[in-house]
Amino acid sequence: MKLRASIALLAICSGTLTTSLVAHATPSLPPLTNVQPQAFAKMGWESQKIYVAGILDGLTFLSYGRNMPDHDAVVKCAKSRNLDELTHGVVAWLKAHPAFSESLGSAVAQTVSRSCEI
Repeated sequence: MKLRASIALLAICSGTLTTSLVAHATPSLPPLTNVQPQAFAKMGWESQKIYVAGILDGLTFLSYGRNMPDHDAVVKCAKSRNLDELTHGVVAWLKAHPAFSESLGSAVAQTVSRSCEI
């Protein structure tokens, strides 16, 4: 249980760090601005991984809190992957969909859904 709490805290801190990094890179943006694919592409590899981890953490948290039927499948699948693999998947998905202009969170969710066959 302590390990799960530590992992959750790390993911929350990572998401906060990513938000801080993005905010410093683009100080004129309001706090609820979504990261666009172009901004994600400019991030370093470690920042991209932290961002993907934060989105995945938020996705699983929200699916649990909303009692969504895919929650267990998403968590099981995410635990069977590693962060490098998921981040590479997001980068590849974005390259395969150059016209994509939604929030990067949507790209992460679509990549995980496709990877997990959900």
